[in-house]
Amino acid sequence: MRTILEKPLLRLRLFLRRSRWFVLLCAVVVSSCGSALKEEEAAEREKVYLLLRDFYVRDFPIVISSLKNQGRQTNFAYLEEAIPETLGLVFQSMENDYTLIDPLEYVKLRGFPIALEDRILSAKVSSWETYREFVPTVITQTRVQVVTNNNLIQSNTITNLVETNVQRFRTNLYEKFLENELPGLLEDIARCRFSWKIEKPIKEDAKQTIPQIGMPTNQVLPDWTYGGNVQGRLSVRENKMGPSEVEVRLEFSKIVAYQTNRLEMVIRTTEDKLYEEIMKKRGDIRRFYLGGELVDVEVVTDPEDANVYFDGVYIGRSPLMYEGVRPGSHNLQMVKEGFAPVYYTTALEKGGTNLVQATLQPLAMTGVVSLEGESNRLVFLDSLYRGTTPLTLSNISLGESHILLIRSDDREYQHLLYTFTLTPEKSSIVLPVGKGYSLASRRFQRNVAWGLCFGGWGLTVGFVVGHFYTSSLMAYYQDQLSNPNLTDEQQQAYASQVVFYEAWKQRLFSYGILSSLVSMGLTVYALYQERVYVEYDPASQKWGLEIRQGF
Repeated sequence: MRTILEKPLLRLRLFLRRSRWFVLLCAVVVSSCGSALKEEEAAEREKVYLLLRDFYVRDFPIVISSLKNQGRQTNFAYLEEAIPETLGLVFQSMENDYTLIDPLEYVKLRGFPIALEDRILSAKVSSWETYREFVPTVITQTRVQVVTNNNLIQSNTITNLVETNVQRFRTNLYEKFLENELPGLLEDIARCRFSWKIEKPIKEDAKQTIPQIGMPTNQVLPDWTYGGNVQGRLSVRENKMGPSEVEVRLEFSKIVAYQTNRLEMVIRTTEDKLYEEIMKKRGDIRRFYLGGELVDVEVVTDPEDANVYFDGVYIGRSPLMYEGVRPGSHNLQMVKEGFAPVYYTTALEKGGTNLVQATLQPLAMTGVVSLEGESNRLVFLDSLYRGTTPLTLSNISLGESHILLIRSDDREYQHLLYTFTLTPEKSSIVLPVGKGYSLASRRFQRNVAWGLCFGGWGLTVGFVVGHFYTSSLMAYYQDQLSNPNLTDEQQQAYASQVVFYEAWKQRLFSYGILSSLVSMGLTVYALYQERVYVEYDPASQKWGLEIRQGF
């Protein structure tokens, strides 16, 4: 029995030993194919996600309407523009934030994107098969029989329901599709980013002449919308002995689908304190529009009166209370003249008020650089953008080399480049800002310089070649004179040739020396056009080339 089973077992063992590498290879191929399919499905899912995000995701626009002045004082008309601009500063701080809406409700209102149905159906994602269905087609056949004896016409109608290869999306499962397959899309839809604008008032006489472009008279607006509006009224009681008293009534509206929420404010103050009073209401405005759980931030600096930036937006001077902020990570920056700026990345916690304290360190003795001349030139100091000309640069460290680049908005002119070092004895300088060198003129000068340079060296090479050629001819005729069989006429002719070529040899040698000196000067001029200088490095005690300004 043992001898009978040994042979098959041996064959089976050899087969398994030989096929294990094949099995391993098959497993690797199958796993790689599976990962490739998963990557392809992820790519298809991402494409559909981006298309639907562009279709659904929108801003939450807020329109600040012009205020109505209930008085007749014309000298307070500036407040009709100043108050909307101040409110614009409040909404500017909300541009990086969002308001929360119900994404499924918004999807129901917008409906299924018919234009993207083919793209969704063509996506090769296996889990999406349950949301597809084939469209049946109704085929009707009519059969007619004619009997000629009694003129009887008999007809039979046959209706067949035939399934075709045409697919369509199950729109009744669309919301389930978004929840299960694209949950990140619903999160993006729920967060509506803020955008705002100030609506300029239109004069009565201009309302009849300005056509309403894109707004036909028979246009039907939707019953639902998402957005906000700010309206208000202004009344002023003039005081000749001091600042006039101002009363501002503001009404903020927030429309989400079919629901409209309103917030009313009444501000009574003097005209010189109107900006501060509106900023005190900033927290209430932010809470009204942002919604959700918000916290407050108190910023205290030592010394005080520092400019505070919250996520890159200016919010005021310290100490201050910034209300209505979403919890999480935020960036704070405190800047004060004469002190080093302080940067913070703080995590705001839920509940209560978050306190941020900062101590500003005074800067060492610094200098000032004033730029005068051409305006609207971009200024970069040590690779950092500092503003546009005319400009005064302060807080520049002393004893260090600085690079100042002034970029021209005209591409036909070269940028200006300054290298300077301020000292305690000379801590303030004025640099002129001209139009800059014309690049067209510089290109012409460079091309002419290099053309003369190459021409000079070419002429020098020609003189050198001519010198060696005349030397060889002179040596040839000298060898001929040593022949004793020459006649007197031949000796006289060869002697004249020797004298002629010897004169040209010396002449070409002089021309070559002079041409080489001129070519060297032209080479230096061409290198100057390329802004290449020769400098000596005391540390390495070596000479080298330095390109101070590329062209």
